[in-house]
Amino acid sequence: RVLLEASDAGLQVDLAYDDFTTPLGSLNPERSYARLADRFILARGQQWVQPVQPRGFRFLGIDVAGRGQVRLLAVEALDETYPFAPPMALMTSDARLTDYARRAAETVRICTTDCFTDCATRERVQWMEDLYLHARVAAYTFGDTLLLRRALFQAAQNALPDGRINGFMPSERTGCAFASSSLLWLHLLVDYWLYTGNQQDLDRLLPCARKLVQFLRQRAATDGLLTWPGGQFWEWAPIETSGCLLLTNAVWAWAWQRLSEHEGLRRGLGGDLAGEAAAIRQACHARFWDAERQLYRDSMPPAGQSPIFGQQANAMAVLAGICPSSERQALLRRLIDPSQLAPVAPGEASLKPHNRAKPGQIVPVGTLWFGHFLCQALFENGLATQALAQMHLLWGAYDGLPTFPETRIQAGNTFLCHGWAAGPAYLLP
Repeated sequence: RVLLEASDAGLQVDLAYDDFTTPLGSLNPERSYARLADRFILARGQQWVQPVQPRGFRFLGIDVAGRGQVRLLAVEALDETYPFAPPMALMTSDARLTDYARRAAETVRICTTDCFTDCATRERVQWMEDLYLHARVAAYTFGDTLLLRRALFQAAQNALPDGRINGFMPSERTGCAFASSSLLWLHLLVDYWLYTGNQQDLDRLLPCARKLVQFLRQRAATDGLLTWPGGQFWEWAPIETSGCLLLTNAVWAWAWQRLSEHEGLRRGLGGDLAGEAAAIRQACHARFWDAERQLYRDSMPPAGQSPIFGQQANAMAVLAGICPSSERQALLRRLIDPSQLAPVAPGEASLKPHNRAKPGQIVPVGTLWFGHFLCQALFENGLATQALAQMHLLWGAYDGLPTFPETRIQAGNTFLCHGWAAGPAYLLP
């Protein structure tokens, strides 16, 4: 909030907010659909002005228009965040890793109000992809599971009639029921049980879970693989985004396997979850493995189009158990070979066709969000040294920032404090 003194009534003041400046040192308060500014018409004399809704920012711009003078007397900032307990201390033998975990936890703290929000600046809403990592950081770093509980129930209350889970909630929209949001909600059910052991809450959530599981089973093709009706959205990178995707099916197989390991969920959802998971894994390997490249394709491309090979789908194929255990280390080493990687595409424009990787290249992760899956796959398969090197490559690129950003290269609507970038606060503990 800002204390101003106006010489005349009717003077106009615009407050603009951002977390970085343009090359000229100014702010850009309009990012396509994001409007990061508030306008006030002043009375004569001293007055406080402040936005009706909270605004996140690192930089504040003040623009004055009209005849007369405005004196700036004071500026105050209110920190409106969820009252997490003090973070648990993490010390490693590498001071930079310790710093990554600390700043990752701070990123989540700033992006948490009465729910987990995607970022402090733009939408400030509860996106499922962000929520997945927020919840893990909140549990490991702050010892908090209450917000995860609330999110699971809000997602269930906002589920579509066919069982799909909205990409963000609360919401009445139907076009954002992504494959990622639905499948990650199932993963979070397992996480919630692991963190709390609260079977009573899971029993209340089971009707929604059963409807979603039924939807997934009905959508499976003759070979048991899933083609999602609509957007699948996994991250900002020039990967395949439609059709029958390895990435979506891998996360599905992984969810089935994890659900099958919990007796209450396995019994409540019915069927042979473990057997179905094994069948999905086998079908994925048969459809997407490229013997010549010794990598998994994102999907089967249309005739005449070169297949895309991404770190995203391949890392998930390892985590989901699609890649045979004897081949995982070799696959992961190929996956992180710098000589094989395409350039990192900028911001949300990474999905544009002109950013498509050239034949022979591997699409690198475009976000720290997917970087954490890549590092998790490395950690879980005996490549801890390589995992730490990737953390230095990915998170170490932002040593000058107090938090971590949405995309690896900022552009368009991207921002510098985004909850899904908080992997180190979960991975390192």
